Amino acid sequence: MSRNLITPLTGCLLGMTLAFTAAMAIAADSPGQTDGFEKQWYLGAGIGRSHMDPDTDETGFSVDEKHDTGYKVFAGYDFTERFSLEGYYSWLGKAELSPNGEVKYRDFGLNALYYVYKAQQPHIGWGVFGRAGVGRMLNAADIAYERDNENHIILGFGAEYGFEDGIALRIDADFYDTDARLFAINLLKRFGASKKEAEPQPVAVVDSDNDGVADGDDRCPNSPASAVVDSQGCERDSDGDGVADSQDNCPNTATGSRVDTQGCVIVSDSDGDGVADGDDRCPNTPAGTKVDPRGCELDSDSDGVADSQDRCLDTPSGTAVDARGCKLQETIVLKGVTFATASAELIGDSPQVLDEVVETLRRNSELKLEVAGYTDNTGNHDYNVRLSQQRAESVRDYLVAQGIAANRLTAKGYGPADPVADNASEDGRAANRRVALHIIE
Repeated sequence: MSRNLITPLTGCLLGMTLAFTAAMAIAADSPGQTDGFEKQWYLGAGIGRSHMDPDTDETGFSVDEKHDTGYKVFAGYDFTERFSLEGYYSWLGKAELSPNGEVKYRDFGLNALYYVYKAQQPHIGWGVFGRAGVGRMLNAADIAYERDNENHIILGFGAEYGFEDGIALRIDADFYDTDARLFAINLLKRFGASKKEAEPQPVAVVDSDNDGVADGDDRCPNSPASAVVDSQGCERDSDGDGVADSQDNCPNTATGSRVDTQGCVIVSDSDGDGVADGDDRCPNTPAGTKVDPRGCELDSDSDGVADSQDRCLDTPSGTAVDARGCKLQETIVLKGVTFATASAELIGDSPQVLDEVVETLRRNSELKLEVAGYTDNTGNHDYNVRLSQQRAESVRDYLVAQGIAANRLTAKGYGPADPVADNASEDGRAANRRVALHIIE
């Protein structure tokens, strides 16, 4: 009941397959195979889904179930990286016939495999293969049947993933004849290493500059003849300044010093003020500025304000001065500090004015101040007192936020008290709306 596989060509294809298999075996033993490959045996088994389609024409039967669970076992030998020869035995199961009956299928044979790899090492990682060979089909049935073609050609293909320990997973499809196929998942084990370790070759020691250090370890491969070198092949540098002793005119330079090509200390003056960078306490002095021996701007009256910024150059020693170098008054009116109408919110140039106060307080750390707020006499007296208190506190809070200690500042609102001008005029009232600083200590 089995169908013949292109009967007129069977003999020809069978002969070609046998010739192909023999050629692969001969090629495997030829001197041209890949160096380092080790031939190896392998064993495997698989399970899958079979497809069987016996020819029931003119028999009175029809195929009721073509599929079954199939098994196979196989053994092979890897002749080269790409060519293997494999023998197999497959149990395909049975095809169910209607009205009643069954045909069982078994197959065994020999085939050759050709591998194509994606991995660099054969049989490790992914590879795909094709197979071709010869087989013999065996059938058994509970009905009378006639076998047309017992000997047949087997074709197939698949993919394989190999692990370094020789175990591999394989998925393949085998076409045993026109009426029998098997699609299987297989597990196999190879015995022996896939790759031989290359024997180490002796390495010739080369020392191009003849300094006693091999080129592979020589950090300075062009050392002068007869030069005394260290273990890295470089000339000695006793003071560690980067200049070899043979070129160093200053062999005892202090560690970390900047030196010139002759190994001598470079005297650097980045801001051009005549004081070397190593001694310059003020390395970014503006060009042309007169400096003291430390490289900082001159402060003739020693009040902490450089002469270029000092508006009062002859302040007596020990005098407390403001950010401009002038003597602090007992009462300082903060001109330019303004507020939003009927509010304690600082507006306009107020931050710039108060920043000068911050600088003054930093320079005179012993000063303690009262921040006093004043208003004109317009409006309710109590309201004016509260508003002046809020404005004094707003100024104090700004100074504290800039880093001035809170215990150095108090805030007091005086309302319309102590006018400094006549409240009868607009200009007078504007002058009376002010914030002043009173020195307490």
